[in-house]
This record gives sequence, C-alpha cells and structure tokens, in this order.
Amino acid sequence: AHYEMQTSTRQHLQITVQQLQKEYKEHLLQQHTWHLKQQQLISNLHYLNETFAQLIQQEHQSAKQHAGLAQQIQRLEITVSEHKQQAHSAQHKAEQAQQQWHTQQQQFNDLQQQLVTCEQKRTELQQQEQRLRDSLEQQRLNWQLDKQKMQQIIEQLDLKQLAILPKPALDTTLTPEHLQRLNRQIARLGPLNMVAVQELSDVQARYNELNANINDLHASVQQLKTAISQIDQQTQQLFMVTFNQINTHLGELFPKVFGGGQATLSLEDDDWRSGVRLMAQPPGKKNTRLALLSGGEKALTALALVFAIFQLNPAPFCLLDEVDAPLDDANVQRFCHLVTSLSQHVQFIFISHNKLAMQMATQLIGITMPSAGVSRVVSVNLEQATAFSS
Repeated sequence: AHYEMQTSTRQHLQITVQQLQKEYKEHLLQQHTWHLKQQQLISNLHYLNETFAQLIQQEHQSAKQHAGLAQQIQRLEITVSEHKQQAHSAQHKAEQAQQQWHTQQQQFNDLQQQLVTCEQKRTELQQQEQRLRDSLEQQRLNWQLDKQKMQQIIEQLDLKQLAILPKPALDTTLTPEHLQRLNRQIARLGPLNMVAVQELSDVQARYNELNANINDLHASVQQLKTAISQIDQQTQQLFMVTFNQINTHLGELFPKVFGGGQATLSLEDDDWRSGVRLMAQPPGKKNTRLALLSGGEKALTALALVFAIFQLNPAPFCLLDEVDAPLDDANVQRFCHLVTSLSQHVQFIFISHNKLAMQMATQLIGITMPSAGVSRVVSVNLEQATAFSS
C-alpha cells in the first residue's frame, strides 16, 4: 500500500511537472511573443520619433517657405500694382494715341476730300472756261461779221448821202467827157436803199450788245483763271505736304530695311507737276536710280516706299501676299526685320512659303489635304507651342 501510494504520488508529481513544464513553455513562448511585440513597439516608437522630428523639420521649412512666399507674394503684389499702373498709363496713352490717330485720320480724309473737290471744281471750271472760250470765239466771229456789215452799210449810207445832195446848177460848159464820167459815178452808186438808216441803227444796237457780251466773257475768263490759280495753289500745297511726309517716312524706313544707306524722293525739273524721281543708296553703293539696283534691292526699296505711303493713312491691319517671293535669304531677313518693327502699330497678315518669314509670325494658319479632295485649316499659336515645348 505504501508502494502504491508512492507510485501514485510519483505519477501525480510527474503530471504536475509536465503541466509545469508545459506552462513554462507556454510562458516562455508568451514571453518571447511579448518581447517581439516590445521590440516592434520600440521600433515603431523610434520610427514615430523620427517621423515626428522630420515633420517638425518640415514644419520649420514650411514656415520658412511660407515666410518667403509671403514676402514673394508681397513683392508680386507690389509688382502687379506697378504693372497695373503702367498698364493703365499705357492704356491711357494708347487711347490718346488712338484719339490722335482718329483726329489725324479725319483731317487727312477731309484734306483728301477737299483735294478731290478742288480737282472736280478745277475740271468743271476748265470745262466752263472751254465753253466760254468757244462762245467767245463764236461771239467774236459774229461781231466781226456784224462789224463788216455795219462798215458796208456806213459806206453805202455815205455814198447815198452824197448822192442825195442838192444838185448844183447846170453847167452848160461841161464837156461830153465830163458828163460821161459823172454818169459812170452815178451808176456805181447802185440803187438807193431807203431803210439804210434803220439797218444802221439795228446793226449799231447789235454791235453794242455783242461788245457787252465780249466784255462779260473776258471778265468770266479772268475769274476762271483766278479760281484755277487758287485751286492749283491749294493742290500744290497739299501735294507738297504729302510729298514731304512720304519723303520723311522713306528716309526712316530705308535704313531699317538695309541696315544703313539712304533713299530720297525729288521732283523732276523742280515742278510738282513734272513727276517724282526716286534715288536709292544701299550701304556700300553709290547713289543711283532704282533701275540700276538688283532685283532684291528693287523689291525692298519699293516695299519701303509702299510702307512710307501706308504710314500716311495707316489701317488697323495690312495684308501682304507673297511679298518675299523674289527675295533671297539675306533680303528676307531684312524684310522680316522691317515687318517686325512695324508690327508694333499695325497687325500684319502675310501669305508666304518662306520658312524664314514664317518664323517671325505669332500665329500660323495653314491649309492641308489629309485626303484627296478634302482641305483642312490648321492653326498653330507659336508662343503657346514654344511655352508648351519648354
């Protein structure tokens, strides 16, 4: 019984030891698990500390950037305010320039209308003068005919008055030859005209009337000559003002086109009606006529003259169709420089197949044919394309 009791106790102790070992193992496993969790929590804590430090550093950097951005925004606001003031001032100047341009345009249109009116009046006065001259010539012819008739009537009247004088007493001593001579003189007098005095009065009245008409015609011709002289004087003044303005603009544009040189307009024979002579002197060449220049130089000189005339009455836009076709690359560069300098005041629309000319444009509009018989318009804004590519 004692042996069985010891055996039972031993088994109980073994079971207890096994349970204790099992619980120990579970405790160790649990302790290992908690140790792993502790290490993970410590690692997470270090990560959170580092993240917190980074966030604090980022916050400091953000505060600095915020202060810098605030200063930059303040500077930008000052710059924007200055730009707004400059834009307002520029807009005000542009409005004044636009108003001045409209005023000058109206004045030029008025002067041009006056010139057209003066030319019409001059033509009408010339036609009226020609009609008056024709009428004067006809009146002169009629006056000469009437004068001849009057002279004939006066001569006849004088002869008739001599014929009706009281006959002297017969002289019985007259010879037959003397009598024959008297008879011949009487025969030459012809028949007696009893209404010669009335015809003389009518012719005299007609002569006075024609003489008064001739004096009126002379006065009208003199008035027409005075009016034509005034019209010619006004036309000459308008022509010389326009001529001098074109000459000034040509002298400014020609050096811009060729990078130097000079070009002038002059009158033939110093008379504003005789014609205009164009003298051009590109850099490095003598002053010569337009016919002695090369083809490209002729085209650029003509273009400078056209733009000089265009500046007298500028339009909002200008259309150029294949102007650069006869130009080589060097002259195309000069043409582009001229158009670019003038594009500050005038919008240019030009048709071109030259690559150099296309480079100065801000908006390209092309026609393409993706399929046979179907055309399509393609538009490209070069500024936006450049900004997008950069």
